[in-house]
Amino acid sequence: MSLKESYPEIDARLNEIVEEVKREDISLDEALKLYDEAVKLALKACDLSEEDFAEKAASEVVDETTSAQRLDETSAAAEQEQ
Repeated sequence: MSLKESYPEIDARLNEIVEEVKREDISLDEALKLYDEAVKLALKACDLSEEDFAEKAASEVVDETTSAQRLDETSAAAEQEQ
């Protein structure tokens, strides 16, 4: 099993696992392996979510800083014109 790298890939594989576990002929060993894979995928999804949140938060800080700098520059230019 390779850990998927995106939400859609993780979601697709988790859905496949659900269908596999629903089979009546699944062995306990196979079900446990699928459970282990599902847990790893869920943890990967959490990591992706945290990374996404951190990136968005950092982007917002940069946007706020840039906006504040532009406002300061605009204010300074307006004062110089007076």
